[in-house]
Amino acid sequence: MFLDPFASALIALLASAAMSAGLYAAAARQPDELAGPQRIWARAILLAPLGWLLLEWAVDVPGLAVPGKTLIVASFVEYLRALVASRGRMPDSPWFAAPVLLVAVASAIMLFTAPGLPMRTGLLSFLCAGIAASTAVVALRRGPRPAGGNAGIVGAAFSLCALVLSARGALLFMPEGSVARAWVEQPWAETILLGGAMLAPAVASLGFVLMGSERLLERLQDIADTDGLTGLLSRTAFLQQSRLCIARDPGQDCALMVLDLDHFKRINDEHGHDAGDQALRLVASAMRDQLRPRDLLGRHGGEEFTVLLPDTSLAVAEASARRIHAAVARIGFLADGSAVPLRVSIGVAALEPGEADIDRLIRRADQAMYAAKRAGRNQVRIAPPG
Repeated sequence: MFLDPFASALIALLASAAMSAGLYAAAARQPDELAGPQRIWARAILLAPLGWLLLEWAVDVPGLAVPGKTLIVASFVEYLRALVASRGRMPDSPWFAAPVLLVAVASAIMLFTAPGLPMRTGLLSFLCAGIAASTAVVALRRGPRPAGGNAGIVGAAFSLCALVLSARGALLFMPEGSVARAWVEQPWAETILLGGAMLAPAVASLGFVLMGSERLLERLQDIADTDGLTGLLSRTAFLQQSRLCIARDPGQDCALMVLDLDHFKRINDEHGHDAGDQALRLVASAMRDQLRPRDLLGRHGGEEFTVLLPDTSLAVAEASARRIHAAVARIGFLADGSAVPLRVSIGVAALEPGEADIDRLIRRADQAMYAAKRAGRNQVRIAPPG
């Protein structure tokens, strides 16, 4: 035996309220770019069953149809806004409010101009179906990273919701007395169709939350892979990517530079650590401007940098090192109102035939860099073979 629609809507509202409260509580522990979309989604979960409950109540209190329909549309709009926000875009366009205002005004007009007509929700079903379909498209659209399995859960749930609502809307516009129209107006059929359409997006909450977890893990990975001061690869990320690069094309020409900012301690001591940090950022930017997109540039630690040059001979690497050396020397660095010259010592080494050890390559380039330091700094030195 099926529950009557009012009882079904009440149960759905209570379950959704618990889920919404859980998402709100979890959002408090999330970074802002994840917490905002999650709070919007939590509101959406609550609005749809509340609107459904008011629609069922409107059988006895017709005026409740206006807020009921408005809340249902607002729920679908909020789901769409949450997904747009989760993709890093601003969800504050006035276009999002348009369907909600349209339904509120149209429902109010119908209530006052034709109060005796039976409540019809066919148009509401089509409108919500369109918004649900748009939400599915946003969930499955390729962004900076391909949509994963969790986005597929969200997209599938909203696609199913759009199909159910479209079918319900079409059946409600069938001729009076038709079998299809009589079936869809049965209370138990309404419970299945309308209730399923209201709750399918709530089921998608699992996929939405997991999408947020994916983004959080990606953010943490980006933090681990990136030097916070210069924006270059961290030491660990540089070593990992360098090993992959060498292993991907064994036997290729490959060279590496180790660069050290000369007299960096003097800059910190005389002008403060903020000036030292600015000097490191300027040097990192000058180096990046002289390198190719496929070259790997990392901060090895302190004032020391490393550069891997794939598919590059020792002679070409030396020429690149000298361009970097000159670019750093051209930096106009001011500290406390005074010009402070920036200079680097650079060591360059190339892979030997049959060699694939990045740690050994770094040691050889590092030894060449220290040879440049001992020879007076501010120069490029090439590591001898072996």
